[in-house]
Amino acid sequence: MKALMKTATGVCCLETPVPVLQEPGQVLIRVLRAAICRTDVFVAQGRLPVIDGRVLGHEFSGVVADVGGGVTRCAAGQRVVVNPLLSCGQCADCMSKRLHQCAHTQFLGLHADGAFAQFIVVDEAQVFPLMNYISDAVGAYAEPLAATMAMLEADLPPAGRIAVTGTGRIAELTHFILEDHGYDVALASEGEYDAVVETDLCTANAEATLHLVKPGGLLVLKSRMPAPLTLPPLLCITRRLRVQAVHYVEFEQALRYLGQWANRLEDFVGSEWALDEHEQAFAAACADEALKIYFKPNG
Repeated sequence: MKALMKTATGVCCLETPVPVLQEPGQVLIRVLRAAICRTDVFVAQGRLPVIDGRVLGHEFSGVVADVGGGVTRCAAGQRVVVNPLLSCGQCADCMSKRLHQCAHTQFLGLHADGAFAQFIVVDEAQVFPLMNYISDAVGAYAEPLAATMAMLEADLPPAGRIAVTGTGRIAELTHFILEDHGYDVALASEGEYDAVVETDLCTANAEATLHLVKPGGLLVLKSRMPAPLTLPPLLCITRRLRVQAVHYVEFEQALRYLGQWANRLEDFVGSEWALDEHEQAFAAACADEALKIYFKPNG
């Protein structure tokens, strides 16, 4: 099969054997759509290290090709989406069944082979059925939706003004979810807000972002930028700012929202590319974040 792998010379489309089911409880999935996100771009650019030979990609939908012994959550021929988070299973959150909050989370496409390939093997617990009325492309939005919806677990002021920083689909999706949950929200401009949800925070814009937060207000961190971040501590102290980071909501919660707003999420679907067109696909993803760019690994 074809797969996009990280190599010493960059990302390459290579031929590799189709993965096989090695243990009970595993599922072989034929990938239908796999989306490029910022994480994949950072890996391709060398800003986020992974081992050579790793298959990239973690946002995807597919159809079950085969199942291992004991699998009951899905069957061959079923369209599915996959939770790419690999929780440790041993920390306090995992033991409390809050796997989505595991502080030791690993990811498909970073720590295990991912979905920029024609086939992938995952554990049964990661697999969820995809409703028939949801397209393959929107189905691949389940993971970024779970990450974005995590901001709803922050201490957002129910009656305050909230701003979203950044541009493109991530900022628009963030804005839409907040508005849909009843918040008074705007894309950030001049002024001060009771809370600011960032989608693009870096050292270069940190001071400007902090000035958007009212004294005593809240900054919600959610963008997962890989580079170290410097926040001016004196500014945080004199303005008495609160900073709260968020991780994920439960995958089932994201899927329920996905089912409710599938038509709206179609607005974020962009172009589709073959795996051997990865250079053009990554260029499109880097050029404009307005729409999600996809691979269609099996034609």
